[in-house]
Amino acid sequence: MTGIYDVTEAFSDIQTPVGIVTQSPGEYAEGKWVDGIPTTVFSHAVPHPMNENEINEANIEGYLGGEMMRFYFTDTADIEVTDNPAMTKGDELIYQGNTFLILKVDDWKRIGGYTLVYSERRN
Repeated sequence: MTGIYDVTEAFSDIQTPVGIVTQSPGEYAEGKWVDGIPTTVFSHAVPHPMNENEINEANIEGYLGGEMMRFYFTDTADIEVTDNPAMTKGDELIYQGNTFLILKVDDWKRIGGYTLVYSERRN
């Protein structure tokens, strides 16, 4: 780890399995739009429910008023928010059987050893 604050060891005891569902880019085929193929990889993260103050401070676009969670990942750098202004589709997290749409990603791996993902429950 080359960051200033390595949180990997501190997070190791409290991490839980989380699925990361990404979708390959879609394309037009014979004049019709075809969605990309979803791919699920599994990782470990520290989940944290967010209260209203934390949600307001995070200034998250696309928030629809549902249950918000943030997830701290130490072993994943490939989490992105799909470009989707309506925030109705995009990359998702699967946690305890629930689906969370990824709304915002803060990559702090350079200094803190983790990626912070803000997401909203969609089921």
